[in-house]
Order: sequence, then C-alpha cells, then structure tokens
Amino acid sequence: MQLELTLGDGPLYSLDTSALIDVKDLYPIEVFPSMWQFIGRLAEAKRVFVAEAVKDECYDDEIIEILKTYPNMIIDFGLLQAHFAALMAEAEKNQLLLVNPSAVRNAADPHVIAVALVSDFYGLEHVSWLDLLRREGFSV
Repeated sequence: MQLELTLGDGPLYSLDTSALIDVKDLYPIEVFPSMWQFIGRLAEAKRVFVAEAVKDECYDDEIIEILKTYPNMIIDFGLLQAHFAALMAEAEKNQLLLVNPSAVRNAADPHVIAVALVSDFYGLEHVSWLDLLRREGFSV
C-alpha cells in the first residue's frame, strides 16, 4: 500500500488535536511566536502533519487559524482510507471500541492512529513536543 503524499526531508511528525491545544495553552502564540513560526516552517517543509479529522474536531480559534495558514499540514482522509479501514476492521475483530459513538471529543483519534500507521512506510515515531523541538534544534 503506497500513499500519494509528498514529504519533506528529515524526521516527520504527526500531531493530534489535544497535542496542538495543550501546546498552545502551555506556549501561547503571542508569548512564543518564534516556536509557532518554527512549527510553521516544518509544515511548509512537509514534515509535520495532522489528520483531516483533527481539523474538523478542533474548535480552538488559534489552532484553526494555524491550520488555515499551513493547509499542507493536513493529510486528506482519502490518503489514509486504506489504513483507517484496516484499523477499524482490526478493532472490530478484537471487539475494541476506539471511539465512544456518543462522544463529541476524540472522534479524530482513529484518524490520528491511521496517520501513525503510515509509520510503516514513512518512519513516523511517537515523541513528546519537547523532544520534537530538541531534535529539530529549536531554542528561544
């Protein structure tokens, strides 16, 4: 299974809604603009991504504005569809509930997991926000 996704050189990062909101709360854009500009440069370099469902799940105006500013950060669901279908089939087979059907929050989680499944092809790994900044050599 090969995705039609253009990627930048270097490590790749996938973010979920809570990561974006938590980081925005800890490092407000107006206090740490250079960090957010740095993340923007990673987005422009096609090295940081969010699943399309993250954009749909997010109700934070500042995060929505960031996603609008860097639209190439958003991975279209069509590119993840096969991974998503495999994930949902595996969950059903093992009687796992990935999302509470009556909950509004966390609806994007299976999509985020599907992005993570892409790691089989593109080498994504789980790292903390601070580790991302350290790996990329960011400092204030």
